[in-house]
Amino acid sequence: AFALACGTAAPSVLRLGSIAALAAVSCSMKPNAVVQLPVLLWMLWPAPGQRLRQGTMFFAAMAAVAAVPFAWVAMQGGLASFISIYRDFVPIYANSRYDLWHYADAGERYRFLLDGYLRYGGGACLLAAPGLLWAWWLHRQDALARRRILQLGAMVFAFTLYEVIAGKFWLNHLFPTAYWTALCLGLLLATPRQALPRWSAGIALFCVLAVAGLGWQLGQLSLQQMQVAHRQEAETPQAWRARRVADFLLKQGLRPDDRVQALDMAGDGQAALLLARATSATRHLIDVPLYMQPESAGTQALRTELVQALTEKPPRFIVYFDQYLHPGGGNRLREFEPLYALLQSRYEVAQQADGEYTIFRRKP
Repeated sequence: AFALACGTAAPSVLRLGSIAALAAVSCSMKPNAVVQLPVLLWMLWPAPGQRLRQGTMFFAAMAAVAAVPFAWVAMQGGLASFISIYRDFVPIYANSRYDLWHYADAGERYRFLLDGYLRYGGGACLLAAPGLLWAWWLHRQDALARRRILQLGAMVFAFTLYEVIAGKFWLNHLFPTAYWTALCLGLLLATPRQALPRWSAGIALFCVLAVAGLGWQLGQLSLQQMQVAHRQEAETPQAWRARRVADFLLKQGLRPDDRVQALDMAGDGQAALLLARATSATRHLIDVPLYMQPESAGTQALRTELVQALTEKPPRFIVYFDQYLHPGGGNRLREFEPLYALLQSRYEVAQQADGEYTIFRRKP
């Protein structure tokens, strides 16, 4: 969308529709991407007589593409649940910290958001600035180049707001911001069109080497270690608790009508069910929403639904996974008293790995 919006000529109907469609697709993947819209609209800002017509076309095209996933959800019969999630759960999620525990008050929330924004958004701006300034200086006589530099800078700034919307400054959620920052940083490699003093090229080279060194250091904590861990896991598959849980379930001879309930975040619980080809007992594939603002009406409704479903159609196994991001800390199983009472009365421990997982089997 950004690349298409960089055209110099007035946008045609096809180009305008394509930009709107691509923006809608990105927002459908992650609603936070809406931060790009003000920049795109600024880049496409037409002559006074064309603003109403082109603005209407842009938003009509965007709405048409954005409606596709909603139509698919409605066809699957899930629109009511989707609306319920946004009405009841999203406010709880938005009012939770990075560890998914709720803020004590509005003041704590705003302090946390400001701290995260200054730390990560400020870092992005600082990293992008050398490339933007270097390119601006190289092309200070070129009006079109300066315009492109301003547009890139505006997109970097817009995406510093990307995670403020949800308030979760998790590193993997900062990839879009890092993408735009890297583009601007890459401008340090821009070739000057005229002879420049050696000291100016030295400044650019120093910035490139400094950031490359930082990237190399950070890189040691990501791809290489993941590759090593993957090889080690392949050599010792029993170390992965999802595999151990799946192996146990497979040895029990699961029947087609058997159900298994995993109590876990998005991770080993789902992996264990997939490896064992087991069917989830309820629609609760993760249990994080059951512990966010426990006293809220939305969370209590989800808890009641889960206990009722497990009571009416008790699964053969319930697997509780430890060692994960638990809102507020503590033992989340004992904290959920109705579920714990159900396990105590109708289930027995079939297998337990201290600090990792517990598999409960339904009593005869």
